[in-house]
Amino acid sequence: MATKNRLLMKSAAVSTDDLDDDLPKEPYEPRTAPGQLMGLQAKVLALEEELRKTRGTAGAVDLDRNLIVRIPGRQRHLDQQDYAELKANLTVNQLVTPVTVRALADGKYELLAGYNRDQIYGELGRTTIKAWIIDADEADIEALAFYSNLLHPDLTPYEKYCGLKKIQASDEGLSQQDLAKKTGLSEATISQLMAFGRLPAEAHALLEKNPGIVGFDTAAKLAILVERGKSNEVVKAIEAASARQMTQSELLRVAEASKPQQPAKRQETTFKAGRRNYCKLITAQKTLRLDFATEEEREEFEGRVRILLEEISNSKKQAS
Repeated sequence: MATKNRLLMKSAAVSTDDLDDDLPKEPYEPRTAPGQLMGLQAKVLALEEELRKTRGTAGAVDLDRNLIVRIPGRQRHLDQQDYAELKANLTVNQLVTPVTVRALADGKYELLAGYNRDQIYGELGRTTIKAWIIDADEADIEALAFYSNLLHPDLTPYEKYCGLKKIQASDEGLSQQDLAKKTGLSEATISQLMAFGRLPAEAHALLEKNPGIVGFDTAAKLAILVERGKSNEVVKAIEAASARQMTQSELLRVAEASKPQQPAKRQETTFKAGRRNYCKLITAQKTLRLDFATEEEREEFEGRVRILLEEISNSKKQAS
């Protein structure tokens, strides 16, 4: 997190949204994925400013936290140190920057910004929280949630991937090219982010708990290793990175260290009855399969095998 963000939290402003000092002073065309995301901060600031104007003059209100509706996927990830500093601040200081909500038809309020502040208030046992209640168009709300959460420079690549998947799921048929047009990111950057989708489910379970351990380029390289049959090694590498600090290069070295998984060795043996095939025996590790030429021969053999298996099973039971 940028130095300014830490100073803001420590001074009880508790806002990680004011990022003007991080913006480039001259127009430029960033080529790297992180550079493009930094360039989108201008869009974030413009949208936030528009919403600030809708807050009116009434100021913040003390809102019952039981009335707040929280939307999954909107909470920004903070590392342990940043979260602990924010919690320590809110334990002794008042909330200078209220959370932002919008009124719903059922009398409840949808939380738009301030998820970490709200969560900490819950941990501290506080039943109310200061909130700005805004009245903005649905399109403005969705744009703010998309840019300030999905494309926020402090958001990890994995969280950006999850956000892109959410956008894609809400609009069937939305291609990566469409996502590029919608977000302003290049197709190459979208492709890098979507590489997370090629990682195994076990990797996603680890990344959900610690989303900052795999970066843009690393995700794509790990996906290639998965396609080469090294799923287990990739999961173990991510697991190791979750347990201790590890650079992206170290993570990749761990994933590449062991040999790829070898497929089970399959063997086939054909038994003949005269000139015709009677049965084919197929084995692979713990699996044994018999393919007969006719169903009648299969039924005859099955009866004999059942008797044999029962005898072996009973003898093993007696031996144990």
